[in-house]
Parts: sequence; C-alpha cells; structure tokens
Amino acid sequence: MKLIGEILMEISGLKEDALSNGLSVQVEKGGRIGEILIKQKAISEDDLLKALGVQFGLEFTSTLPTGDLQTEFTEQVPIQFLKKYTMVPVVTGDKTRIAINDPLLFQPIDDLRLLLGLNGSEVVLAS
Repeated sequence: MKLIGEILMEISGLKEDALSNGLSVQVEKGGRIGEILIKQKAISEDDLLKALGVQFGLEFTSTLPTGDLQTEFTEQVPIQFLKKYTMVPVVTGDKTRIAINDPLLFQPIDDLRLLLGLNGSEVVLAS
C-alpha cells in the first residue's frame, strides 16, 4: 500500500518540502500527517479525502445526493453518533451507502452497519 504522502504528491501537487515539513511536525508533536498538512494549508480536505480514496480503494464525492433522500435511519441511529464520527447513511432508492470522511474509523462504520442491519454496504468518502 502506498503511503498517503506519496499519493498526495501525485494527485494534489503537494511539494516534497511541504511533506517533509509536515512529517517533521508529526515526529515532534504526533498526529496524522493529512491533518497536519491541512493545518499547514499545504493541501485541502478534499485533497486528503481523494488520496485516502486512492489508498483504500474508496469512491470520493464532494457532494452527496439530496434528491430522493430517505431519513428513516434517524429512528435507529442516534444523531450524536453520526455527528461524533462525521458519517451519514445515504439511502437513495434501494441502495444504501455510508458517507464518511475518515475511512480509518472501522469500528464506528461496523457499528452503523449493525444498527441499520446492513451487510457490506458501500462506503464512500465525502467532504
């Protein structure tokens, strides 16, 4: 699996010196490199989500469908849970997708699938 920094350099134009600076901050203070680069304004949140999509083989979308959107899931899933993990189930027609901005939250994604009775629903990265 390619490192996120390499992917960001390929797809967003991140410069090597900006990546090196971000990695130095990461070593000194800890944290995720993507979040550090966003704080340093070296990349945008969309750049990071696109790169994570490449890294994890997930689709990225900058907008979610709002047309025939169904909201019945709000009776099954506490809104605070969705806010805490910045995720939302998107049900359009007979297709359910889980939109999230952090694909590393494996457990909350699985919890949401369990709460909604979803098996293998598609995960999509959204800003």
